[in-house]
Amino acid sequence: MKMFVSEIMKRFRKTDTQFALMQYSNKFKLHFNFMEYRGSRDPDHLLQGVEQLHGTTHTATAIRKVVRELFTSGKGARGEATKILMVITDGQKYNDPLSYSDVIPEAERAGVIRYAIGVGSEGQQEFQEIASEPTRKHIFGVDNFNTLECIETHLQDKIIILEGYSSQVITANGQTTYMVGAPLCQGTGKVILFSRDTKGGEWTPRSELLGEQIGSYFGSTLCAVDLDRDGNTDLVLIGAPLYHTPLNGGRVYICPIKLPGTTMICTKTLHGQTGEVSGHFGASMSEIGDISGDGQTDVAIGAPMENDNRGALYIFHGEKGGLSPQYRQRIVGSQFPSKLHYFGQAVSSGTDLTGDGLPDIAVGAQGQVLLLRSRPVLRVSVSISFQPPTIPTSAFNCQEQEQLSTEASRAEVCFTVTKSTMDSLGDGIYSIIQYSLALDPGWTKIRVTFDSTSPVLSRELRLSIEKKCETYRIMLPLCPEDILTPITLRFNYTLTGEPITAAGGLRPILSEDSALVSAGLLPFQKDCGADGRCDDQLAVAFNFSGLSTLVVGVTPELNITVSIQNHGENSYSTRVQFFYPAALSYRRVLLLQSNRRAVAIKCSSVEGSEEHSQRNSTCHINHPIFWSGAEVVFVATFDVSSNAALGDRLQITAKASSDNGGPITERMIHRAELPVKYGIFIIPTSLKESTEYVSFSAKKAGTSVPVTHTYEVKNLRQRSVPISVTFQFPVELSGVRVWDASEVVPSKPELAQCNSEAETPGLKDFVKQMSDRPLLDCSVATCKKIRCRIASLEMQQPLEFRIKGNVSFQWVSQTQQQKVSLVSEARIEYEEKKYTQKEGFVQRQVQTVVERSEAYNYLPIIMGSSVGGLVLLALITAALYKLDFFKCKYKQMMEDAVKGERSRLTLSATTGNPPASDAPKQ
Repeated sequence: MKMFVSEIMKRFRKTDTQFALMQYSNKFKLHFNFMEYRGSRDPDHLLQGVEQLHGTTHTATAIRKVVRELFTSGKGARGEATKILMVITDGQKYNDPLSYSDVIPEAERAGVIRYAIGVGSEGQQEFQEIASEPTRKHIFGVDNFNTLECIETHLQDKIIILEGYSSQVITANGQTTYMVGAPLCQGTGKVILFSRDTKGGEWTPRSELLGEQIGSYFGSTLCAVDLDRDGNTDLVLIGAPLYHTPLNGGRVYICPIKLPGTTMICTKTLHGQTGEVSGHFGASMSEIGDISGDGQTDVAIGAPMENDNRGALYIFHGEKGGLSPQYRQRIVGSQFPSKLHYFGQAVSSGTDLTGDGLPDIAVGAQGQVLLLRSRPVLRVSVSISFQPPTIPTSAFNCQEQEQLSTEASRAEVCFTVTKSTMDSLGDGIYSIIQYSLALDPGWTKIRVTFDSTSPVLSRELRLSIEKKCETYRIMLPLCPEDILTPITLRFNYTLTGEPITAAGGLRPILSEDSALVSAGLLPFQKDCGADGRCDDQLAVAFNFSGLSTLVVGVTPELNITVSIQNHGENSYSTRVQFFYPAALSYRRVLLLQSNRRAVAIKCSSVEGSEEHSQRNSTCHINHPIFWSGAEVVFVATFDVSSNAALGDRLQITAKASSDNGGPITERMIHRAELPVKYGIFIIPTSLKESTEYVSFSAKKAGTSVPVTHTYEVKNLRQRSVPISVTFQFPVELSGVRVWDASEVVPSKPELAQCNSEAETPGLKDFVKQMSDRPLLDCSVATCKKIRCRIASLEMQQPLEFRIKGNVSFQWVSQTQQQKVSLVSEARIEYEEKKYTQKEGFVQRQVQTVVERSEAYNYLPIIMGSSVGGLVLLALITAALYKLDFFKCKYKQMMEDAVKGERSRLTLSATTGNPPASDAPKQ
């Protein structure tokens, strides 16, 4: 039996349960009391000296002695603790002076719960008298002392249930139930709901709820919550402060209360701040009244071990059907001046302790109690209205004006401040509201402003419990681009409460359900008839302004004549969008005609990248309103890139649209095509390396000389072009060989492939033609024809071609001409369907003059010229002599000589030279 007692005590070692042990026969032995047990909780040590007492069995007397002498404060018993008596006996009492009727009523009055543990089959009637009601739950029987261990767990659960840490009275639909928490029951903890019938019978368990985690102390705290304060419990909070996860320590279960007798289901849970893994969240809980002013009861939950045992208190606001899942306030013990520990280990219900009509909260800490005051809650409602309610058409009828500075409307913003909480502080509560207004928030382009300055303004108001309105002018500084989207006026604010002198400096706060941001919409007026919907009927068409073919590289600009009409109601933000290849770019627009005055057209282009093959430009037609019945004709001009690749046709699409939102019809889209060619500038030229002149004498008529004709082909534009160059040059004249050239040699053979073609025959009767025109070309001679194909002739990469061979002279006599020009020809060819060349020449010739010379005797001429020259010289000399030419010249020369001698002598004297007589003699 000592083993049984020891095991029972060990099962409760980690709890606050205390034990005392008395053994009896006809004698009574107190082995240890409650106070001694607290001194040493080791069961083996306490039971070490226990020996069995022998004698008769005085069970009734033993019960009285325990009730009177052991369950007393002097022996360490706690007055508030549950008292449990376990009577272990193996038979009927014998020679006991007292009966059970003498002692059991006294034990009942002392609140002692009695368990009878019978060993053996005797004494069943006595067990019924010893055990508490209902006896079937308080009697345990075993066959012998060795089997006592079989009832240890069952007995432990019974005791744990009785050792409830918490209890709550629950009222629902006029019926009262009783909820008890047993945090150690079955290791996980248990909560049991007791009820009794309407006749007031005994309390019986109706449902129970087990905890989820062993050691979580599920049920150690309970809190019944009446959310709407109608007298009925709406939900029960069950605390499990030792529930642990890697992120949190402690958990509270939210369990809605249905009709009595139904099964409890906990649908949600609450937890404290993440990271507080040893916080004991849920160690205390209490209703605190409606401190938020929303009409729902709020709850405070303590976590005394958070923040290094400084503790914390969480406030959860009530909401319809339950509690907010996220705490609205966390009050930590470290924020108070005194060094608190275990702040939140106890919390009271929300009672007004300060006389201001507001609920207060008493929070327990180690050795201290703190009083937390709730604050008046203000609710602010904001209304925004406009006068006029829409922006009139006259305010944004731009008429080609960019700057407007017209008043669009006036905004009235009204503030209404009310109190949400019930208190005794009256209406003398003031607060500062700081607010800002923003027109079209988030827009990059400004449509409206306040007083032509800015779309944003900030103000401040001091208000009590009252209503106050402010008015602001809304201006249109520029012609608006978007008049279908209403103007948005956004309002946001903050509230700062002023200290209330009558409440000891308490400040009011703003209710959580007050909307801090609100907005109003100010639409533009539309003249759309009774249905309020504008049905425009747009039609667009265009042509290429008389141009039949676009020549890229030659035509730098493309003009498109566009017509747009509105056959329906007013059209808003009307635009024509052009879609065209990326090689075109928008340049300008010109209004040609309109059936309305002061029509404005503005176009812009979206810059395209090289990866995109299409671009688009948009022309806004008389923004913001294209009136009903209006018609406009304008010219849109586009630059055409000189290196554009457009294929053989250019396609442009025009699409009319508006912000009216109507369907797209066929008349709103027009598509047209224009044939495309590409302008080129390819020229052949002759180079100086070509042979210009050869001659021969009659003696050398049977010889030949080398002759070279050199051509250069250039591309003077940026576009590379595939071309062919055809060369023709005379090789025979009436069967006589003229030139033995057989090929054309390009300077870059990899770029040009040259092939011979059929020779062209010459004329038989060529003498007459050459007498008028002494040229030997392909019109009279048999010519060789060679075609050179160039796949791509690039700009700045000219190609040279050389025709080289020996020219004989035998054919010259057939022409009956002294001098004949030998002519070769080069002709440029290209794909004329794709390319066109309107400047320069595509054909070039090279000529070599071939002349027959005669032999002359030049000696007589030389001798006659010499004699004639001598005679002429003698005549000229005689004539000069007659004219004294030679005398004058001689006399002048003599005079110049005398003057020179005198000058020399004078110079010698003045320079100090010695006289001639003093010179040393040899």
